[in-house]
Amino acid sequence: MKLFRIGLLPLLLMILTLGSQPGAMAVALPKNPPPAPIAAPVRLQIPMIGLDADIEAVGQTESGQMDVPTNFQNVAWYEPGTTPGEQGNAVISGHLDDPKGPAVFWKLRKLKINDQIIVTDAAGSKHTFAVIGKESYADDTAPLDKIFGFDLERDLNLITCDGVWNRKAHQYTQRLVVYTRLVTTQ
Repeated sequence: MKLFRIGLLPLLLMILTLGSQPGAMAVALPKNPPPAPIAAPVRLQIPMIGLDADIEAVGQTESGQMDVPTNFQNVAWYEPGTTPGEQGNAVISGHLDDPKGPAVFWKLRKLKINDQIIVTDAAGSKHTFAVIGKESYADDTAPLDKIFGFDLERDLNLITCDGVWNRKAHQYTQRLVVYTRLVTTQ
């Protein structure tokens, strides 16, 4: 509050007083323009694991789950959610493997704190994120609010399968989530 002691308070009082006097000229305070919307993501790069993949926009399946990419070497961005680089939790998923072997997120578990993830959007801007955490959850206990829910930060959560393949259920027993936070946009 040192600013009030050095003269900001008298200036503020003068502005408020001017506006209340008849015939006084109104003073318009500058407004910050709203940030431009971020374009849809089109490319995901993770230099540490040699990943360079196209991004498909997806929604939900009939059962209400996030859909998956149609190509096993692409990743999927959850389009009804947050766009990577905007405030909130953006989510990108990718397959761990396919019937022939490793898929796009095969090496995702190798990421460590501060490793970089780069998302390029349709306008050519590059949004660089840094890994801030990594967790593996049982398939039915993944914290959906933490992964998809509201967040004051500009986060990107990467998700893939983990654990053991359950032949009967035709899915893996766990989900790996790599939590990242925006560090720069160029």
